[in-house]
Order: sequence, then C-alpha cells, then structure tokens
Amino acid sequence: MKTLILYYSLDWNTDFIAKKIQEKIDCQIEKIEPKKSLVNPDSFMKYLWWWRMVVMKEIPEIFDIKNNIDEFDNIIIGTPVWAWTYSPPMQALFKKYEIKDKKVAVFCCHWWWPGKTLQKMKDVLEWNNIIWEIDFRDPLKKDTQNQIDKLNIWLDNILTSLDN
Repeated sequence: MKTLILYYSLDWNTDFIAKKIQEKIDCQIEKIEPKKSLVNPDSFMKYLWWWRMVVMKEIPEIFDIKNNIDEFDNIIIGTPVWAWTYSPPMQALFKKYEIKDKKVAVFCCHWWWPGKTLQKMKDVLEWNNIIWEIDFRDPLKKDTQNQIDKLNIWLDNILTSLDN
C-alpha cells in the first residue's frame, strides 16, 4: 500500500512533523506551495496576514503537486492552525484535488489551541476513511521530546491501521 504525505507549513512546525512521519513510514512526501510568496515566516506580520486570509476566505493559488493522488491508498495531511481552522493553502489543495476513497490521517500544529481544525478537515474529507487524527502544540518550541513521543505513538497506531 502506497502512502503520501501532503502538508503545508509556514513556520516549520508542520514541516518538522511531516518529515518525522516520513522517517518512520516508507512514503512519498510533498509540501503544498503557494504560487505567490505569502509572508516572511519570521515576521510578526505573518499573524496579521494569515488572520486576514482566513477571515476574508482568500484561497491562494498553489503549484500543482508532483504525485498523482490516485496512485496512493493512504494519505496523511498536515496543516498549521490559522484562526482555529486549517490554512488557506490546504483549502486550495482540497479545492483543486479530489481526495476520495482513501485511508486518511490528519494532523495539525498550533501554538495555543487547535479549535475545530481537525473536524473541519475531516468534514472536507468525508468521502474517505479517516483512520487517525492528532494535534501537536508548537513541536519545535514546547517540549519537543514529548511531542515526538506523542507522534511515535500516533504513528504506531497509523501503521497498524494501514496494514489492515
């Protein structure tokens, strides 16, 4: 069974988790990239920018992904939390590509609270078998080793589900 990780990351937390997943699972990985550079991830302005994008329901144009989703049985999808939901680049992914009849695991990274991010992702992916979900609180800044331990337990559960 082939697995693909699709994720967007602005400030490296989601990127960190996605790459940790790839280290443990033999799979392809692909970062969702907006065609227009959104904002400097080190700038405080990123918070104002992403808040505006979510509130105004702006969906950025993204580059095509290189992998063919239809060739994969399992998809792992990760996003940062922006205004208590998934990021606009992920919304662009969901709008541009049909993800259907797959085993799907979803994760998000946040600095305070995930809000309804995971539920909203599951809602948009309703035509799939959602096998696992998890959130990570600021994995590069807050108790990184505990976040990695949490990830490894989650991955053990995913691997069991993917084998079935």
